[in-house]
Amino acid sequence: MKTILAPIDFSKTCERVVDVAGSLASVLQGKVILLHVVQLPQPSPAFEVESDNFPGLSEALEQTADELLSVYQRRLQERSVPTDTLRLMDHPAQAIVEQARKVGAEYLVMGTHGHTAFYDRVLGCVAEEVVRHSPCPIIVVPPFNETLPTSSQSGALIASH
Repeated sequence: MKTILAPIDFSKTCERVVDVAGSLASVLQGKVILLHVVQLPQPSPAFEVESDNFPGLSEALEQTADELLSVYQRRLQERSVPTDTLRLMDHPAQAIVEQARKVGAEYLVMGTHGHTAFYDRVLGCVAEEVVRHSPCPIIVVPPFNETLPTSSQSGALIASH
């Protein structure tokens, strides 16, 4: 059975990522692993947060992530797509690449936010980092845009190295 790892961040693009991953799994008779990586904000002098608040924040983020992962898992299972979920606390790009290796993913399906090059250069881009280090081909799903093709064309880009 082919394994498709679908990292999701619960953004607007997430719906499309889950749909593309589910469609690919159906065609390949595979399974989808929905992965969400919770990343806590890093304390800095400009953003003061008392360290005592981190455990509560972490717990709240994990609980919300688990609930949302369950929603997406049920959607895929309703389409008869075998689906597992995985939630981690880590740096997203690094965790995605490590999990792709660990689960033996044949494909990664992930979204981008469509930020400007300046934004990506300053803040980094998880998808770009994953593309550079992925052990398997990646289907990159662009952000929702009303000018993209509809159902007959997914608007996804396949990246492989």
